[in-house]
Amino acid sequence: MRFHCLLPVRDEADVVAQCLTALLAWSDSIYVFDTGSVDHTWEIVQDFAARDKGVIPLRKEPVYFSESRLRGWMFHQARQQMREGDWF
Repeated sequence: MRFHCLLPVRDEADVVAQCLTALLAWSDSIYVFDTGSVDHTWEIVQDFAARDKGVIPLRKEPVYFSESRLRGWMFHQARQQMREGDWF
């Protein structure tokens, strides 16, 4: 069994490294979607992804739709990597 996380972010440069470090301690994969950061959030995510294959940057794109639709899209993207018995 593997554990997967969905992490939508925007302008989280001050905390995203700490968040990713904490999530990597117990999860197998972290799928990150940046909803339009104007700080260095996306670059930090990409740095983590270069060092740890468990961090999977999905996309950086300004989006202005509901959080539930965003999470649904992220789940669909991540679901393609899951095996039977895995958890979100």
